[in-house]
Amino acid sequence: MADLLTGFAATAVVGTLALADVDGGMISIGPRGLKDKTLPVVTLGSVQEASLNSQTPVKSLSVTEWLNTGPEAQITAAWITSSSRRRL
Repeated sequence: MADLLTGFAATAVVGTLALADVDGGMISIGPRGLKDKTLPVVTLGSVQEASLNSQTPVKSLSVTEWLNTGPEAQITAAWITSSSRRRL
């Protein structure tokens, strides 16, 4: 897994997104096609001052920790089937 220091944008749905630490910026996942049943599985390390915006429902969101102090940082998706925070 790689660290992300700015942002990430996928113009279409992704099956799996795995990143180590995320420091700032927007993680953006685009829409899926009409017949596409793919739901993304998102696994992140420590997230700070970042947002997640998915135009596709998320199957799973797993993070080590998510630390935001500003109101602009948020998680947006039609729904998230499961979410978890892993302990260090």
